[in-house]
Parts: sequence; C-alpha cells; structure tokens
Amino acid sequence: FHSELDFVDNTASFAVSSTQAMFAVPVGSPLSQGGHILRVRVSDRARHETQAQSTFIVDTSPPVAAVVAPQDGSTVTTTTPRMEVSFQDPSPGSGLVPTSLRVHIDGLDRTAAFDVTSAGAVFQPGVADALSRGTHTLAIEISDAGGLTGSAQSTFLVNPPMSGSQGAVTGIVMSGDPCNGQPLPGATARLLHGTGVTTTDATGR
Repeated sequence: FHSELDFVDNTASFAVSSTQAMFAVPVGSPLSQGGHILRVRVSDRARHETQAQSTFIVDTSPPVAAVVAPQDGSTVTTTTPRMEVSFQDPSPGSGLVPTSLRVHIDGLDRTAAFDVTSAGAVFQPGVADALSRGTHTLAIEISDAGGLTGSAQSTFLVNPPMSGSQGAVTGIVMSGDPCNGQPLPGATARLLHGTGVTTTDATGR
C-alpha cells in the first residue's frame, strides 16, 4: 500500500489492514482551504497493482450574503422601494448552489419575484406589491456545494409623504383644571386619528 496527499508521500500516516487503510487528519495540522488530491496504489503478492485517485475541496467558509438595498436601519419614502441582494462564495470555495437561494420579504418567500444573476438578485415592486407604511424586513440565504449557508437581513422603515387633505390644529395644553390651570410647556400632543405628533412650547401652544 502506498499513498500520496498533494503529491507528498503520507503512507506512514495510514492504519492499514487486510481490507482497508484509514487516516485521520490531525486537529493541529488541518488541511488548507482549497483543492487537494489523494492518490493510492495497492498491489498483491503477484505484484498486480491498482491505483485510485480522489480530488476534493476543503471549504469551511460559508457564502457571503448581503442586503444592498434597502439598507438595514434605513428609511425609504416610497412604498415600492428597489430591493437588491448580493452573494459570493469566498475563494477557494466549493461554489454556490443557485437553486438554494431564498429571499424573504416580511417572512414570506418572494424568491420567484427577483431577477437573479450569478452575484445577486433584484426586485422592483410594482403597485400590486406595494409595502404598507411601517417596518419591514428583507432577508436572504444561500448555500454552497459543501452545505454551508450564508445569510443576511435588513430591517427598514417605509415612510412615504402624507397625501390627501392636510390642516393645522391650534390650542393650548393646560395642566389641571382647563379653567384655572396653567399652560403646560414641553407636553407631547398626538392626533387621535393620524400620525401627527408635536410638542408644546413655553406657552403651552
């Protein structure tokens, strides 16, 4: 029995029996990332020889995924923001598995809505896919041929300009009895039906 790992004789590292040979890579001397070649040959007493070879890749780094837009923590002023994600498998790697790509919007799988390339995916929502006002999430995950998965998520706020009728509310915020109280500065006033918020000035207005 004879063995070579990356063209270096490592026969002595194997435990050989009458039917097999085994070798465990030491924890303190791991194989480097990337491609490797293991070659073995064995012969019988009549000197009949056979050979075998295995080419394999060591890949312990997961794919790198990112949400390009909308960025995490950002605020967009449209209900149909462009959504873009990117991904890559750091070299040397085992290669991305395109069919493993999953893109979720608010927890729902919307992968089919994205235009996918070898390095990313883009979705431009139309009116029918418009997002509601408020907080939303865009998440991505993708795996490589070694079964490692990379993921990323963005949480963003949809806050388009108010439309329709607008107006102003005036008045004074009083402390205690409205008839005998004093103006209350620094008070927060919020509309009962709407999203308007304001703070009173030194005169309670």
